[in-house]
Amino acid sequence: MLVVDENNNIKLTRGDTAILTLSVKRNGSDYDFSSDLVQFTVKRNTVTEDIVIQKTFSGTSITIDPSDTKNLQYNDMKYDVQIINNSNEVYTVITPHDFILTEEVNFNVTRT
Repeated sequence: MLVVDENNNIKLTRGDTAILTLSVKRNGSDYDFSSDLVQFTVKRNTVTEDIVIQKTFSGTSITIDPSDTKNLQYNDMKYDVQIINNSNEVYTVITPHDFILTEEVNFNVTRT
């Protein structure tokens, strides 16, 4: 189960698929970042350099696949989202927020 609360904190059941849609406002208007790179990063905390999950994409949706979390420990971590434009300028559009990986009962689910 995926839950994103009103403060942008994320709870995800380990091993689940999550599709997150990003929208960005700039000066009150929608910002077109279709030609920019977007980087979603999860770490254990904000001071470590060790990356737990990192996805770089273009467009408005990021997919966290079951394989991205299936071998991780249940844990409270931090994530942020940055946009990197064509001039290599970096803008953090979601500052560090909670990324909570919650428990599951079924392991190694496959479609037969």
